[in-house]
Amino acid sequence: MMMKYIIMAFFYLSFIGILLCFPDSTIEYAYQGLTQWATRMVPTLFPFMIISSMMIHTGVDSWLTRIIKPILKPLFSCSSNGFYAIIMGFLCGFPMGAKSACDLRKNNSISKSEAEYLLAFCNNIGPTYFLGIVFPLLETCGYHNKLLLLFGLYGIPLLYGILLGKLIQPSNIEAQKMMDEREKEQIHTPFTTALRQSCMSSIQSILLLGGYVTFVNAFRAIPELLDLPSRISTIIGGFLEIVYGIPGIFYNEQLPPQWKAFYIMTALSFSGICCMLQTSSITIEEELSMKKYIFHKVIITILATAYYFIIFI
Repeated sequence: MMMKYIIMAFFYLSFIGILLCFPDSTIEYAYQGLTQWATRMVPTLFPFMIISSMMIHTGVDSWLTRIIKPILKPLFSCSSNGFYAIIMGFLCGFPMGAKSACDLRKNNSISKSEAEYLLAFCNNIGPTYFLGIVFPLLETCGYHNKLLLLFGLYGIPLLYGILLGKLIQPSNIEAQKMMDEREKEQIHTPFTTALRQSCMSSIQSILLLGGYVTFVNAFRAIPELLDLPSRISTIIGGFLEIVYGIPGIFYNEQLPPQWKAFYIMTALSFSGICCMLQTSSITIEEELSMKKYIFHKVIITILATAYYFIIFI
């Protein structure tokens, strides 16, 4: 036990030392993270969070899932309510997959095991971000086939979710049946109450996201302070935090175009350490297992890495 605290103290003191010894670099990166949160995350994510929570509280999500249930039910081993998290996760992207699963769990619409199952493959980078910001960079590198690129980001997690559902189905089937029955008796929240609850929970979530983004960005200076080669620093930056890390990989002149594309797409599949910490802030209230989430995310990243290595290298 003593050794554990010694190691933890060493890391904490090392981080404090970096902040004190290199204030200019850490402040600049932290400022970039704070700017990213204020100018990008708040305007785009906050309205999505409120609307998604309100749909769950008012029961609109149940109506939507009944429409698509005949299509998704043969593929995924989840209850009817769980399909909503799949839709939001793949259409809206991170962190709406995690937020939707947690809101459903908080509303007692899905079981804890089902929330962890959905979290394993639904919390990916949004298609809007990829198509609007990342894909033009890849076109500059000479890659124009959207379908090939999209399959690695969304097809692999989708197939992984289908396979994972078949593996865990025996242990999850009773919880699914229970939640499907509970859906019939579910009492939905009035609109004004749902709006208030959704705003309060979304404000807390967006503030936590801002704190994690600012904190993680401050330590993007570590690879530079270690005097690592430029290409190594930019690759590490991409896996640490993607919004500034992806352009860093793209503009690094030491990397050939095919390697730029490879590292950009594998970093997107991993989503970055920052995204994992943000996910933990969303899931902690519902006590969902981050170990399981990270385990599945690593497997999906390995599969995506192999896939992108084949098409790029």
